[in-house]
Amino acid sequence: MERIARQQEKERETAKKNWKKDYEDFMKLLTFVQLVEEDDFWRSEVVQITARTASSGALELELTPRSGRFAILFGRPEDAERKFDKLLRFYRSGLSSVGWDAYRTVDVRYRNQVVCKK
Repeated sequence: MERIARQQEKERETAKKNWKKDYEDFMKLLTFVQLVEEDDFWRSEVVQITARTASSGALELELTPRSGRFAILFGRPEDAERKFDKLLRFYRSGLSSVGWDAYRTVDVRYRNQVVCKK
């Protein structure tokens, strides 16, 4: 009986941790969506946000843009303003010169670079 009680307590603690992580991820996602909604360009350009849990346990985002046929690997929602700035510069200089359908993925997860795959 004592073993069952310990197991149940352990399960309750695990559920609490999971609930807390889920809540934190939800709040990060909500903040991110608010950022997108506040910007006229990104509100129009982003048609879908996919949230996933990475193998590290971190929340990672993938965006589907209205323009082009590529996915934007956004990564963690932290530093979203910097990533959107970088992405906008890439839209203006990189994509306008090679075409909107040149890549399958545009990855802005890395600092100071945009990595594209065909």
